[in-house]
Amino acid sequence: MIKLVVFDIDGVLTDGKIYVDENGRERKALLMTDVDAVNSIKKSGYMIAAITGEDTPMTEYFKVRFKWDIFIPGCKDKESALRAMSDELNIDMEDICYIGDGVYDIAAVKAAGFGICPQNAIDDVKAVADMVLKKSGGCGCIDELRMFLDSVRESE
Repeated sequence: MIKLVVFDIDGVLTDGKIYVDENGRERKALLMTDVDAVNSIKKSGYMIAAITGEDTPMTEYFKVRFKWDIFIPGCKDKESALRAMSDELNIDMEDICYIGDGVYDIAAVKAAGFGICPQNAIDDVKAVADMVLKKSGGCGCIDELRMFLDSVRESE
């Protein structure tokens, strides 16, 4: 039974693109449907966490935007972070859902009890994922994940 949902950010909550304005400031886009979906997943009783490889001022925005149970920035060894999170929260790896899209997510997707990736994930992530979503990162994949989690919970 899934108890914890862990998100990568870039390429999952965002479309993975960096938008740069004329002053060199970076911007990222969030789909409000996915923002609402993260909040809905939390309200449904799941713990939520994020492990992101980035540690920038934009990362701080994501840290405060959601009510994470755990937020880990600047981490490239996501499998080790996931296992430490499992120990800290006393949740079996089998009860963790991890969603990621890139090279640093491969081991975490594989190690989680249920590994998921968006449609536009790299092929190596798709190869180890338990489920490849129909929607891409930043384009509704989190809402698709929310609907999947709702259906799983209804069947339990």
